[in-house]
Amino acid sequence: MSQAISVQDSRLHWAGALSLDTNTDGVMPWRIPHQDRTLYAQALVERAAMPAGV
Repeated sequence: MSQAISVQDSRLHWAGALSLDTNTDGVMPWRIPHQDRTLYAQALVERAAMPAGV
């Protein structure tokens, strides 16, 4: 029997992520507040979207 775990489940821990962008496809961990990404330089936003190590 399989079990589906919601990305909002409290058993999950997103260490290193400053914010999470949740949509129907899943979760994208961000290194900056994703809702404020237009305030940052494009080069920084591109790096902040790379969740390696998060």
